[in-house]
Amino acid sequence: MAPNQQEKSPGRESGTYDKQALIELQSGALHNIGNIVTVSQLTMHETINDSSVLEGVDLILGELLPTLCDHAATGDIAEFLGRDEKGRHLLESIDALLNDHRKQLKQISGTLEHLCLQLQHVSEILDIHRQLGKGFGRCERQPITIAMENAATLMAAALRRDSIELHREFEETDELLIDGAVLVQVFTNLVRNAIHALAPVENRDRHIWLSTGMEKGYVLARVRDNGVGIDAAALPKIFDYGFTTRTAGSGVGLHYCKHAIEEIGGRVEVTAELNQGATFTIYLHDA
Repeated sequence: MAPNQQEKSPGRESGTYDKQALIELQSGALHNIGNIVTVSQLTMHETINDSSVLEGVDLILGELLPTLCDHAATGDIAEFLGRDEKGRHLLESIDALLNDHRKQLKQISGTLEHLCLQLQHVSEILDIHRQLGKGFGRCERQPITIAMENAATLMAAALRRDSIELHREFEETDELLIDGAVLVQVFTNLVRNAIHALAPVENRDRHIWLSTGMEKGYVLARVRDNGVGIDAAALPKIFDYGFTTRTAGSGVGLHYCKHAIEEIGGRVEVTAELNQGATFTIYLHDA
């Protein structure tokens, strides 16, 4: 059954979660860009440190070619290439070197393509944050899928890194008068949680589903994963401030999601089974 509209919690000032969302968005942008830069640096170092081709060049230039020049000067180059051990292997060595060059050029091309994609992703992240920053604190009428797509873009690098397939199951819904920045942070937190829940999964493919729909006048938005799930004993506390099931977790993200959604008149529900995944459902209606 769709939830009833929630009243504000006593003592909570209007805008508290707007400010928290801005802080989270800014730190999230730096975190995402930092991850991309780290991966790019590692990729470049691996390419630069591959010295096999340079060693082959040193062999040709430092040993074989001077020897070839010496024999050319004395006029016995044919005998050198036909009988001398170094001469017999000279052409083979040059051919092997060229093959190594082709492989390295292909690797460099792949590295550059990867870096271009990473730079494009950084540009997308910055564009999203610029747009959200300009409209922060302002409500605009828009479909909820915009916030979900922005969150997916912000987490794209982490999804690729962990080999997680993202599915979109968007049904047409009413547009809502909403602060997009707050919702982007909510969905980013939920997708990030799903990624963490999928990290230990090794015996099956990893999936996250983003879906929308309508139910009794409410707009529904769901984030579902097939990760490790949540223990039944932890479910009642999952939104409590400071509660976390992860060793490195802060216990703030889901607490923020719950109260940010409640502050705009909605509600968040969670269903989960251990080792089967979890589903977070957000119910919203127009103001």
